[in-house]
Amino acid sequence: MNDFRNCLFSVRHDRDVGVFVRSTGEYDLNGIDYASLHKSANFAQIFWPIEGCGLFFHQGKKFRLTPQHIWYYPCGSDHFFYPANDHFHYCWLTLQGRDADHFFRTLSIEPGISPTGSCPQMLFQKLATEITGLKKSDSLQALSTAFQILTLAAQQRTAPAKQNDYLENVKAVIEDDFSNAQLTVEQLAANFHVHRVTLSRAFAMKYKMTIRDYINQCRIQAAIELLQTTDLPAAAIAAQCGFTSAGYFSKVIVKATGAPPGKNRKAPLQKL
Repeated sequence: MNDFRNCLFSVRHDRDVGVFVRSTGEYDLNGIDYASLHKSANFAQIFWPIEGCGLFFHQGKKFRLTPQHIWYYPCGSDHFFYPANDHFHYCWLTLQGRDADHFFRTLSIEPGISPTGSCPQMLFQKLATEITGLKKSDSLQALSTAFQILTLAAQQRTAPAKQNDYLENVKAVIEDDFSNAQLTVEQLAANFHVHRVTLSRAFAMKYKMTIRDYINQCRIQAAIELLQTTDLPAAAIAAQCGFTSAGYFSKVIVKATGAPPGKNRKAPLQKL
């Protein structure tokens, strides 16, 4: 699959307004887009997926962005993201100026990932036609369309039918990041802007197990596969799979399989 990039920048930077639409576009990527990576970007940016999945990094943490969600990098953020699988198709826009982040705060859109609805591609296409206008009225119309996009994101984020969509994303994050020994329910709740108790109850109701149990299940399954397919020492496997100590790792493996790590090297591969 070939990369597709359609990017447009504003030709006006009005000094008498606190915020303006800096750029917008639609990308379909299958690798890292180095041109889109920024250190301490002086603009605010949102990403709204259409198809595929992207991995985003923020403050040392990794997030999985899928359709029905948006990602918001506030001004001053370091931008780093890339497709999680074969491709990542999304629309995006950037706002610049002293009041750029105020647009998002007004609509209670927080930095990072937020559940929402389907990407409004027609609005992004409309914005693309407005951003290249030479008149101030064109710039203001582009700002109006950008605000319409953000308002739609905020409205869909609270729609009842979308309330539990984020749980699949939580599950995917666990599957990607279970090797992180610091991964906890509290961290996941903070990452997804939801109360810990609300997240725990919703996850258990949907998947019939607690978040902690699912994290442990992912760690145990990965550890058993490494025991049976590599010659790595048990202590190294424990660290690689997110266990805090070799002793605790051994106890968990015995409880899950009925045998210590060494015995599992000779057993048939198990699926929990």
